[in-house]
Amino acid sequence: MKIPLGESASTTLDAAGDGQVILGPYRHTERWHVDHVAVAVDPVPPATIPMLVPEARVFARGSQIGGTYTGSLDDTECSVDLMAGHQVIVQWTGGDPGALARADITGTKTIPG
Repeated sequence: MKIPLGESASTTLDAAGDGQVILGPYRHTERWHVDHVAVAVDPVPPATIPMLVPEARVFARGSQIGGTYTGSLDDTECSVDLMAGHQVIVQWTGGDPGALARADITGTKTIPG
């Protein structure tokens, strides 16, 4: 049975402005097809307040499968199939320490039955 995939994870950026989230199938029988990764960092200050602009990179099965120019309020298209033990890893670098970074992935989840 195929159903829409919509998963998210968040992390607080460390003192260097870096952070990482990991997402992947929860059960050994699930299969995920990820086709979109969106990223955001909060708080997003007004444009008149200087801030560091983070970069986000997306990895799966040991290879970079996407990335964004800003790391916040940005997204990347991809096409990757994940089974148990495989993960999507989203990494932020160069952001504001203490900011909350979030990744949302969408696609299709296949569950037997």
